[in-house]
Amino acid sequence: MLNTNDYELLKENFIASQALFMKLRSVVYHASNIEYDGVGFYVDEEKMYKRHREKLRLKIFQSISAALTLYDIKLLENKDDASYTLTLMLSFRDIQSLLRIDFTEENTLDIIQLS
Repeated sequence: MLNTNDYELLKENFIASQALFMKLRSVVYHASNIEYDGVGFYVDEEKMYKRHREKLRLKIFQSISAALTLYDIKLLENKDDASYTLTLMLSFRDIQSLLRIDFTEENTLDIIQLS
């Protein structure tokens, strides 16, 4: 779906956003390793990580949206908060494409076009 120029813009954006992905990876890692106790002290920690995760997801989304201004881009919700992926729906004139960005590996982004 992306033409060569748009693909290069997206690639440059991912390189520029690498620090955000590293922070997001760290937040997801720490959130998935919360020590749960019987008295509920973990609730504040969960809320903090959720806020950080959403803030970073939004920053990445805004950066991609600013780079690809001709596209209507939607950030899809993850079913699992411990997921090391972001899924985007890109629309351009009646053509839609799903992109999954996997940041499981440190300092590595795997971009998969699902449709």
